[in-house]
Amino acid sequence: AGMFESAVAGAPTPHLHSLGKSAAEWQAALGQEQALAAALVEASRGCAAARQRYYSAINALQRAHQTNQGAQFNNVLDGSEFIEHMQQGHRDQLMQQAQMEAHQAGVVLTRALQSVPPAAAARYPQLAAGIGHVVMPRLEQNGAGTAMMEIFGGDFGDAVAGMQAGGRIQRNIGVLAQCEQLTAQQEARVNALLQAVRQEAANAAATLQRIEADVLAEKRSIFAALRSRCGGVAAVAAAPVATATAVIGSDPKDHMAATAVQAAWQTRVTGRAAAASPPVATDVAP
Repeated sequence: AGMFESAVAGAPTPHLHSLGKSAAEWQAALGQEQALAAALVEASRGCAAARQRYYSAINALQRAHQTNQGAQFNNVLDGSEFIEHMQQGHRDQLMQQAQMEAHQAGVVLTRALQSVPPAAAARYPQLAAGIGHVVMPRLEQNGAGTAMMEIFGGDFGDAVAGMQAGGRIQRNIGVLAQCEQLTAQQEARVNALLQAVRQEAANAAATLQRIEADVLAEKRSIFAALRSRCGGVAAVAAAPVATATAVIGSDPKDHMAATAVQAAWQTRVTGRAAAASPPVATDVAP
C-alpha cells in the first residue's frame, strides 16, 4: 500500500486534489456534528438526572405524608406523646429533605440546559424553542407556629397542626409533579435536537464514505495510467488485478510494480528533459 500511494503521489491529478479537499472538508463537518451530538447527549443525561432528583423529592414528601398520618393516628388513640413528637420531627425533616432535593434538581437542570450548543439551537429553532426554562420551586415548610401548636396545643392543637402539615405536603407534591413534567418536556426537546444532529452526522458520514470511494477509484486510475505510460516495463511489472478482498499493495508483486512504474516514469521524464535541453556552447582553444 505504501508503494502504491507513493507512485500515485508522484503524479496527482486535479480531480484527485479536488476530491482530497472535499474529503477533508467533510471530515471536519463530521467532527463538528459528532461534537454537537456529544454535548447534547450530556445535556440529555443532565435532564434525566434532574428528573430523578424531583422523583427523590416527591418520594421524601410521600414518606412525610405517611409519617404525618401515623402521628395523627397516634394522637387520635391518645398514644405516646414522645412517639408522636418523634414522628412529627421526622415528618419535618423529610419535608426539608424534599426542598433540598428540589433545589438540586433545579441546579442540575440549569447546568444541563446551559450545555446545549448554541449552534444546534440556532440550526433548529423550532426544536429548540422553550429550552432553558427552569423552575426553582420553594416548597412550603412547617414553621414555628406549627411546632407551637403541636407542643402546647394539646390533642386539639396536634390535630389542627397535623391537618395543616398534611395540606402543605400534598401541595408540595403537586408542585414537584409539575416541575418533573416541565423537566420531561425540556428533556424531550433536547432529545429531538440530538436526533436531528445525529441525522446530520449520519449524512456527513455517508457523504464522506462516497468521496473516499471516489478518491480510491481516482488513485487506481492514476496508477493504471502510469503503468500504461511505462510501456514494456509496465507489462513486466504490472500489478495483479485486485479481487473483492484484495488490497492494493498487500501483494509483494504490487511493490515490484509500483517500484518499476516509478523508476520507468522517472527515467522517461529525465530522458525527455535531456532531449529537450539546448546544447551548451563551449570555447574551443585555437
